[in-house]
Amino acid sequence: MYNVEPYLRKCLDSLLAQTFTDIEVLCVNDGSTDNSLAILREYANKDERIKVFTHENQGVGYTRNVGLKNARGKYIMWCDPDDWYEPTMCEEMFSAIEREDVDLVTCVIRPIDMSNGTTRFDDASCWKLYHSGKCELNDNLKANMPCNLVNKILKREVFSKYNILAPDTARCSEDGVIMWEYLLLAKTAYWLNKPLYNHLLRTTSINGSAGKQWLTRYADDHILMFSTLIRFIIKHNLLAEVRFALYHLNLFIVDWAKETEWLDYFKRIHSDVLALLDENVLMNESILLTIRRGDYDGARQTALLGRGKVAAMFLKEGVRKKYAK
Repeated sequence: MYNVEPYLRKCLDSLLAQTFTDIEVLCVNDGSTDNSLAILREYANKDERIKVFTHENQGVGYTRNVGLKNARGKYIMWCDPDDWYEPTMCEEMFSAIEREDVDLVTCVIRPIDMSNGTTRFDDASCWKLYHSGKCELNDNLKANMPCNLVNKILKREVFSKYNILAPDTARCSEDGVIMWEYLLLAKTAYWLNKPLYNHLLRTTSINGSAGKQWLTRYADDHILMFSTLIRFIIKHNLLAEVRFALYHLNLFIVDWAKETEWLDYFKRIHSDVLALLDENVLMNESILLTIRRGDYDGARQTALLGRGKVAAMFLKEGVRKKYAK
């Protein structure tokens, strides 16, 4: 958390009011300059389940990792400090993952308009579930699962065994790389089609500031996220999952760059991404092979988890010259 004094009490109250009480609440303060830390310590003095960690401002990646490294429960859930749980969220998520014996459970996020406290139905479609109940995870289901951490329950043993962490220097989108690395290993999931997580929509949050300025400011972080994912794949011999990673590159970078006003942003990062793929011995991927041999039509038609338009984007802005041999 960072400077969330106006929202923090509501968040903490919702966690301490959970009907499932066998929880630990790890609160990580990222150098707040308001009274957030004082509020945390006040609550920790009243409830021993609350554990407070604090450090100078390091950003969301480092802060997220402090929580992961200090968690001791069987499962891990997240709650952003300006949001809040429904009273039965922990109970229902825990019951589902135990009962269904799956690798993760995800529930519905309810977006709340900060101005009037009502559900924003125009935004609700962003977080609705397109499936219900238990299923075996395939590439398509994994690729279309939102990377939000806050509406999921995950197994801590997977994080420990594979050392799943965000890059310490990440300033945004660290939840994406954590979730994607977990999904590379996950086999089964359960969709709990109930709105158990309340997300406050406010313009001063990191997500609320999304747009051209946010994208260009954190362009290096997007490269960092993708490189972390690629190196995780190689380290754990998950090369069969490369297309899954490339699909997320499309969501994470290329889709954002399709708009004309983001062209400069796209120019800045596309060559870095292609170089990164080269460095990580992924040159046998058909998308790069077709570009190298000058088969641009073939590259455009290459199946990148069904997203052929991505290949076309890669062929723009001088990529032909650089990679055709």
